[in-house]
Amino acid sequence: MDLQNITRETIEKVSAGILQGTKDGSLRKAIDTTTGIKGYGLEGPVLQLVPLLTALRASIPRRVKAGTDSVRNRYITALSQPKPTIAKDAAGPLFTTTTEERVYSYKVMGLRGQVGRDAEAEAQGFDSALAIETTNCLLGQQKLEEIYVIGGNITALAAPAGHVAAERDAKGTIANVTLYVQIAAITIPAYNRTAVDMPLDYDGTDALLAGRSVIAADIDVTATGDGVGPLSTEINTGAMTGTDNGVKITWTPVPKAGAYLIYAGTTTGAANLKLNAIVTQTSITLSSLATGGVAASTHVATSADALAWDGILATSVDNGGYVKYVNGKLTGSNGEVLEIQDAFAYLWRRSKVGRFRILVSGDESRILTRLGIAQNIMNIVVGSSADGRTQIVMGGHVGEIINSVSSQRCPVEVMPWLPPGTVLILPMEVPYNNANISAPFDMIFAHDAERWDYYPTPTTGRVYGFDITEEGVLRNRFPAGCGVLTNIFKG
Repeated sequence: MDLQNITRETIEKVSAGILQGTKDGSLRKAIDTTTGIKGYGLEGPVLQLVPLLTALRASIPRRVKAGTDSVRNRYITALSQPKPTIAKDAAGPLFTTTTEERVYSYKVMGLRGQVGRDAEAEAQGFDSALAIETTNCLLGQQKLEEIYVIGGNITALAAPAGHVAAERDAKGTIANVTLYVQIAAITIPAYNRTAVDMPLDYDGTDALLAGRSVIAADIDVTATGDGVGPLSTEINTGAMTGTDNGVKITWTPVPKAGAYLIYAGTTTGAANLKLNAIVTQTSITLSSLATGGVAASTHVATSADALAWDGILATSVDNGGYVKYVNGKLTGSNGEVLEIQDAFAYLWRRSKVGRFRILVSGDESRILTRLGIAQNIMNIVVGSSADGRTQIVMGGHVGEIINSVSSQRCPVEVMPWLPPGTVLILPMEVPYNNANISAPFDMIFAHDAERWDYYPTPTTGRVYGFDITEEGVLRNRFPAGCGVLTNIFKG
């Protein structure tokens, strides 16, 4: 067998096939080292790197009452306490009952998904595009439901007031100019569409923050979606001197706010004020100015949402819950976090409730841990490694706080969609005789999550389209037993 002749014959036949049909007999496409004939190692299934956590939502009871558009409850909210001591054979004093009817109107929440017919066909053998779209649509809606359970808001936020901008010498690099400022509050759903700027620390006077760069999230929070409150009036520092200035901006907290937008510039007028910071506390010291950003003139107030339900924050603030604007750091002293124990004490005195879930952001979880370590009230657990040597695990986490008033254990839970600077103290039960309430919070639906498919049309083309919707409402059945700590500064 002549291998050389076989190889030559093979090359000639392949070349003839490639050249066939060309006018000049030249190759249509050369194959060389730059072409890169090689395998494409795409490994299935598709990998998803998007957080869709819903621990709070999953813990709230859900019930369907088909054929209704709302649910009504009548509550006994007070019994009078007349003087009970009486003479022999006398009639007892008549006590009075105070009742209240609450109406919870259902709201519709949904997301739409779609997948092209060709995209679904081409994904076969790798993953199912339609199944992924359906799953993500459901999980995405559940994530948004969780955010609205915490921070849904029907009524409009107020414009920030009491705001002041003042020069701070040797606190930055802002030159001798006059700085103009406007501020707006945003809701928790709006906070969850952007990126918050966190100062390094707060020393009791300044929370230093450099002006931010332009990022896509700026556009997302101000130009689209809901949850953006109205702008404050414009204020200014007056003429500053020197070239090493910072500017300290303070304002009064806005009830139910999740964060605040800070617009600043060296020329008066909303068109000249750029988004310099998005923060969760009401005092910030800008050490420099942003090089760009969306202008205050593009700001549209959209915080009122009649299609939403009021979440836990709004119902607690608006209906008699304990609300404390900390306006500074949490205080750890005498083996306790003062602000949390004060909330426990108030709620016990008023409502005789002592067992709570304490919902915090990751930032507040870290702060609680640092306060516990600083006060030497954390336990150190010593264990053994695989080789038998003793090891100490560095780090810790406050998993529960003892209610010093009621002596009950209150778990601390980290909520990924809760803004830094806000802590929710929520009752775990309604411990009253004949309360007839199995849980302080529940969700009632005309229909829970269901998929609704759309038929393709000549306009949409070969597309699988669908909605996943639900119609219902969150009920906070015991807002007077809830506590809110907000405007907590990093520390």
